[in-house]
Amino acid sequence: HRIVDRPPLAAYAILAYGSWRIGYLLVSPFLLALSLASWISARASALPSGGGNRGSKAGIASGSVLTLLPLMIIPFFLVANQLGITAWLPSILVDQGAPLMEASLAVGLFWALSGVGRLSWALFTDRIGYWRILLLAGSSSAILMLLTLLPLPIHAKIALWSCSGFFLGPAYPTVVAWVTSIRPEIGGTLSGILFASATLGSFASTVATGLLFDLFGSRIAQLIFPLLIIPVAAASYIMRGIGGSGEPATPR
Repeated sequence: HRIVDRPPLAAYAILAYGSWRIGYLLVSPFLLALSLASWISARASALPSGGGNRGSKAGIASGSVLTLLPLMIIPFFLVANQLGITAWLPSILVDQGAPLMEASLAVGLFWALSGVGRLSWALFTDRIGYWRILLLAGSSSAILMLLTLLPLPIHAKIALWSCSGFFLGPAYPTVVAWVTSIRPEIGGTLSGILFASATLGSFASTVATGLLFDLFGSRIAQLIFPLLIIPVAAASYIMRGIGGSGEPATPR
């Protein structure tokens, strides 16, 4: 991920200027650029192609979106969680006693293990099934994040936050694969809507987490992260019977 190198950059800015707000502002342009790119991709992918059958495709797409709505909102919660962690986890950990550089390193480890998890789980996704991967990703990462609320040593909390990235890694590509496999004939439209959902999530959590941090402190603010992931597990379980869920083929 391009955003892996942002936490150390923000940490140096905080050290230089003495304010976490400078670091947050430094990261914001990258988040805005990522959101803008996702929005442009969504608009481009959602445009219907072809001539005479545009109306029928639009009708099919509308019906499919409503049917797959629980899956369509998963990217909102995933990206809201991941970018919220990227922007605010260092400040939360510093408030709880972690050295600044170690707190920033936790975010780098979160994304690094997310990449490792994405590659590792890719080997088993088709065997296990899409909905099971998402259920495992959502429930495991939420449990790890909730454990950070316990009175643990700060390095144990950093380890828990980092390990949660390993389980979250496969979630986003899995939901894209699941949705587009259900209706491959309108895969471009569906993937565009998924990107648009993710774009909305990228703005929501950074603002909400900052407000909670300022109003109630770091312990309450960090609760938003597991709460954002629980709907991912719930939605994948609810939609487990939908076709194209990556279930292993039955041998004949």
